[in-house]
Amino acid sequence: MSRASFLTSITGRPRHATSIVFGVVRSAAARHGVDWQQIYGPKRGADLCLARDEACHDLRDMGMAYAKIGRMLNRDHSTIISAVARHRSRITRGDAA
Repeated sequence: MSRASFLTSITGRPRHATSIVFGVVRSAAARHGVDWQQIYGPKRGADLCLARDEACHDLRDMGMAYAKIGRMLNRDHSTIISAVARHRSRITRGDAA
């Protein structure tokens, strides 16, 4: 499946509307050594969760609303709030990769 068709299938939006999100997700996935498609999925491995939390944090720092991030990543907005808080806590402790 191509990147464009994958993103359209999970977000219901054309590729241009998700290109920023895809860039952030791909970058976080690469930094943590996970496949970018897994960030959209249900798995919760340690490296995958770190990458997902980082992507959520970065998108929030770009000004995106929690609900919109949740829709783009197939998560509830409250999950995104928790992910951002976890990543900020890691940054404060100096544990962020």
